[in-house]
Amino acid sequence: MTDSRTDPALIGETRERQPARPVTTKDDVPAFVTTHFRALLKSVDMSVVENRETALIKGDVQQFFVTETDNYGGEVRSGITVTDAADHLLWTGTAIGKSRDVGHSYKLENDYESLSDALVAATSNLLQNQDFQAAITHK
Repeated sequence: MTDSRTDPALIGETRERQPARPVTTKDDVPAFVTTHFRALLKSVDMSVVENRETALIKGDVQQFFVTETDNYGGEVRSGITVTDAADHLLWTGTAIGKSRDVGHSYKLENDYESLSDALVAATSNLLQNQDFQAAITHK
């Protein structure tokens, strides 16, 4: 995963009180998304390998943000490209996931939970896309 967000450290905003407060991280968001995306693919019995691939999935984190008001609303959006081993384009699209969670005010754990839930939703939505399925299986 790459990261095309304007501010890679900004992952959310608490709007319960004014002025709104930013939520930031020092963590590597694309690495987090990559690690958990791979784990989610493996959890549905997809074969994920580091070499001798038949399809390469590349992604770009475009949105990784949680907004806290009276609840936590997370959104993860990644541009996804699937190519074959010879780098021929098989599919391109967007994986989008949203979440809505409750929790205590201005708690980083709640932000992370909402973002993780949104990532699961984005991956699930991607896996349900029939064109994506055809691209990764070359059918």
